[in-house]
Amino acid sequence: MDSMIWLRRIGFGFAAVVALIAMAAALLIWTSLPQTSGAAVLPGPSADIEIRRDARGVPDIRAASESDAFFALGYVHAQYRLFQMELMRRLGAGRLAEVLGASALGSDRFMRTLGLYRHAEANVNMLEPNARAAIDSYSAGINAFLDTRSRPLPPEFQLLAYTPDPWRPADTMVWQKS
Repeated sequence: MDSMIWLRRIGFGFAAVVALIAMAAALLIWTSLPQTSGAAVLPGPSADIEIRRDARGVPDIRAASESDAFFALGYVHAQYRLFQMELMRRLGAGRLAEVLGASALGSDRFMRTLGLYRHAEANVNMLEPNARAAIDSYSAGINAFLDTRSRPLPPEFQLLAYTPDPWRPADTMVWQKS
């Protein structure tokens, strides 16, 4: 009889621990999701920017200048697609193994041999002034998201235990090459 009571207690304790872990995981995932409703006001490079979202969560950017609009676009892209962006820039730079481990070394060697990131850096310096201003503003918007977010990073970053580096204009340029 006493062994039955102890087995029940152990079973209930185990179930309670599993339930707490599941709730913590759900809370972590829920808090890391992007804002998909309402409006947000960002301090832009030249004026405040308003990002409204419709009933489906699709953002609508209201900005006073083109530079501010690119800033907001970078912010919104980071909010929704930061992990994808991070993997793509790492792929283009030959730096996937830093995050994914030795299994990505072959890909990294190949991409570094191609020199896509070196070409992206060189191309940034050859952009026309308007294009350079746009890509600089876009990068600043991504970095603003990284610097000012009030929620945790998406679970992918937490599972891999790392925080992305600041975004550079060449990171955006390497997308078109990789």
